[in-house]
Amino acid sequence: MQDKDDMMRSWCIEKATNVVVMLAYAVSAINRLPERSMQDDDGLPTEDSALIGSVFDAIWDATKLLAYHVGASWSPDDAEVIRKDGIDGYARVAARYGLTLPPPTVNMPDDDPRQLVVRTAWVY
Repeated sequence: MQDKDDMMRSWCIEKATNVVVMLAYAVSAINRLPERSMQDDDGLPTEDSALIGSVFDAIWDATKLLAYHVGASWSPDDAEVIRKDGIDGYARVAARYGLTLPPPTVNMPDDDPRQLVVRTAWVY
């Protein structure tokens, strides 16, 4: 039987993982959007720029929380790889943290690394 601290640790890992995964999917979606200006005609940041910046800032803190709860050593590269590569970057961070990828879902993009796992399983 798990004690209260172990249960809370498991819960924190689950929730932190969910946040990082959803942010990684958001980055993947952002990366598929057409190029748009990040400044308006007056040189001020656009709403797109503010939204993207907020997602990127959240990734920074979310990866720190996840690393802390799994006992991994956090690096700025953890946030940067997700900011750059979205869910593919998350797969590399998850492997480094000793986490498994979440199970496949119906709406996964074709380039999701979990698709490769599913296809490989179908071959064997």
